[in-house]
Amino acid sequence: MSSGGWGAGGSGQGGYPGGGYPGGPPPQQPMPGGYGAPPPVGPPPSPSAMAITGMVLGIVSWALGFGLVTSLPGLIVSIIELRSIKRGESPQAGKIFAQVGFWVSLVNVVITGLLILIACGIFGLAFVAEQAGR
Repeated sequence: MSSGGWGAGGSGQGGYPGGGYPGGPPPQQPMPGGYGAPPPVGPPPSPSAMAITGMVLGIVSWALGFGLVTSLPGLIVSIIELRSIKRGESPQAGKIFAQVGFWVSLVNVVITGLLILIACGIFGLAFVAEQAGR
């Protein structure tokens, strides 16, 4: 009846040589060493409010030139938050925010301090020159 090959007769089931229908590879076993399905993915952890506050205060102090008014609180809040992250009390997601706040605030405190010293030096020299001129 059948002449062999891919027809309904032959040695395979359903007309395919070797038996069965092609349905893909057999199910794989998990690999040894803990490789298996990835852990369930949830929303990423969000940074704490203190980390964001430290960064915002640092940026505001730099951008708007508020000097020590916002850079000192930004520096303090950033230091507190970095220590809290290091102890594991705050999420790691806020580390970059707190670091940005720390460095921007620190640079602004140093620049403001130098400007204050320069201004005091100029006024001091003017005062000395005035006293010497009398």
